[in-house]
Amino acid sequence: MNRKITHSLLLFVWILLLNATSGFAQCQWMKISAGKKHNLAIKNDGTLWAWGVNNKAQLGDGTLTSRNVPTQIGADTTWVAVSAGESHSVAIKEDGTLWAWGDNSKGQSGDGSGLILRMEPTQIGTDSFWSQIDAGYDHTLAISAEGLNTKLWTWGSNISGQLGLGVSDAFIPEVTQVGTGLSWAAISAGGQHSLAMEFVTGGKKIWAFGDNSKGQLGTMNFVSSNVPVAVVASFLSWSRISAGGEFSVARKSDGTLWTWGNAGGGQLGNGQTSDYNTATQMNADTDWSTGFSAGDEHVLAKKANGSIWAWGRNNDGQLGDGTTNSSSSPVQIGTDVNWSGNLVAGFAHSGGIRLDGTLNTWGFGGNGELGNGFNLTVQNPTLIDCPVSSYLNLNEVPKVNKVEVYPNPTSSGNFQIQMETIISEIKIYDVLGRPIDFLWNQQQTIYLNEKAGTYFLVVIDQNNQVFREKIVLN
Repeated sequence: MNRKITHSLLLFVWILLLNATSGFAQCQWMKISAGKKHNLAIKNDGTLWAWGVNNKAQLGDGTLTSRNVPTQIGADTTWVAVSAGESHSVAIKEDGTLWAWGDNSKGQSGDGSGLILRMEPTQIGTDSFWSQIDAGYDHTLAISAEGLNTKLWTWGSNISGQLGLGVSDAFIPEVTQVGTGLSWAAISAGGQHSLAMEFVTGGKKIWAFGDNSKGQLGTMNFVSSNVPVAVVASFLSWSRISAGGEFSVARKSDGTLWTWGNAGGGQLGNGQTSDYNTATQMNADTDWSTGFSAGDEHVLAKKANGSIWAWGRNNDGQLGDGTTNSSSSPVQIGTDVNWSGNLVAGFAHSGGIRLDGTLNTWGFGGNGELGNGFNLTVQNPTLIDCPVSSYLNLNEVPKVNKVEVYPNPTSSGNFQIQMETIISEIKIYDVLGRPIDFLWNQQQTIYLNEKAGTYFLVVIDQNNQVFREKIVLN
């Protein structure tokens, strides 16, 4: 057999073995957000991951290199919320701080410059009261929570008045409060329009602002507005909102779905392809859950029984029904009823987290946005392998000759580390990148009191050189 082929085969087998040790069930995704051609996700250990197009640094890994597999962003384990826009990203940490990265040419980062491309997550301001964020194509919405007061803030592109600030400037690069309201409940940023839901006496009210050329504001006309305007002022029983490219979706507390705006791809789900400029009940079903997402021209939604449905444009298989046939009415995706409410619709791709924490993607994948390791389009939900922490640089394991680990494998849990230089620190991680142990000084004999499996060592010597090895515990 050709030596090159033999080497490739061995590498492939090693990757399969590594995947087997990690196991799909061990990988628990907590949240995912789909942008135009990139995705952000948080695992249940609080780590942040990204994949897809990276031409504007929207992945935040310090490069402009696109990725077709989930790649860890930094080593922080305190991320709680993320949102992906067209080419920028925003996130919140558990301490309430706000972070942004990627394209900033229209002030999307909110740092006041409107010029500097942010290659990695960068803190915006010093406030620590942020509770919600949502990124549109080139603008961002956020809600702050200070005690019982919840304020609405916007920044970025404002060419259509989508910031709701009463002006239609090209862009506003500073985080700016919208009005004086103190009872905002939810937000959603679309293409060039925005939705915000407010607590009012008797329930919740939806406000809309920005472009209305397709009726996406739901105001019974096609007049754009740079200030918030009410969506069917008499309706106060709204429970969730989602703004798509040029259309909007909302759920009432009775389980009905309502849509309005552009219907060219069938994304209103009412069997029609004519635009609607007022909120209209999609169909007679009353079992829609709060888990739904509006993309550029398609929608994903979950029903109370755990099944998921999709409708709208399907040129690239983004509906996930195994075809490329668009649909103006909901079609069920498979027969599974084990989906969580975390569904995301991007530009022409989709994703969803199941109840067991595993992640599936489908649709257009030519830029790596599906995260499956191939730049290919997929027409059915496809399981994404559980990535191991890139902070450990596992592609380099094992190939460092200066570190010797023996016995390896070990059945007793005891092993030794030998180096040519003095050991300063030893860190041990499991296959999910979670820290297991941390050892100081020149300790070379180690007892690993863990269950059988594969573990990774990060060894730092006296010269601060970092070496990595793998240890197998039988």
